[in-house]
Amino acid sequence: MPLHEKQPYHCGRALEAVNEHAGHFVRARATRFGEVRREQHLPSVIVAPYDAELFGHWWFEGPEFLDLVVRQSCEQAAYRLSTPSDVISSGLDFQVAMPAASSWGAYGYSQIWLNRENVWIWPHLHRATREMSSIARERPGAEGVALRALNQLARELVLASASDWLFMISMGTTVDYAERRLGTHINRFNRFLEQIRAASIDGQWLRGIEACDAIFPYIDYRDFDGARTAVEW
Repeated sequence: MPLHEKQPYHCGRALEAVNEHAGHFVRARATRFGEVRREQHLPSVIVAPYDAELFGHWWFEGPEFLDLVVRQSCEQAAYRLSTPSDVISSGLDFQVAMPAASSWGAYGYSQIWLNRENVWIWPHLHRATREMSSIARERPGAEGVALRALNQLARELVLASASDWLFMISMGTTVDYAERRLGTHINRFNRFLEQIRAASIDGQWLRGIEACDAIFPYIDYRDFDGARTAVEW
């Protein structure tokens, strides 16, 4: 619809539509479960994966839709919501398969995240990932300022690894910002790593970075120990 034909946003009408759409989604899923049950005579699992950032990014009422889907799903009896862990521990017999490398992005593979424009960042990310795994394995019992520094080290790696930066570079949107953010987080990672290994952590600088990027408050650097994670799983 052309912009000049659009009407002003009306929150009440939008939420009415969300309620209608959520109800339709829940009813359709209930119908589908009934169909599968009649066809297979076996308990069934429907996987519903979504690109979560689109709920609220491209669809302003997306979070309200998800809220209503969950609430209405709990009020019907045709199916119940489950987590992957619930399904794995359910005792159902599942076929095990290895999915092919693919992507929801253009052309069905990772061209958006690996091309001539952004290939330069991958050696830095791979090195940082190896260093993070190594230091997490070396220092499983960190405390005090060392613990905080290691957790911030993990935050910087996660922030540097965000696919948004590579996407922005590939699409040619806010390239300078994306490259600046990548450089910022990789440089911080390297500086934290150097200070941690030298047992000379700049507490004032650490506090400043913690205040600046306080995302993932419960991050645990020990989760980046690949050997530990493999044993636990």
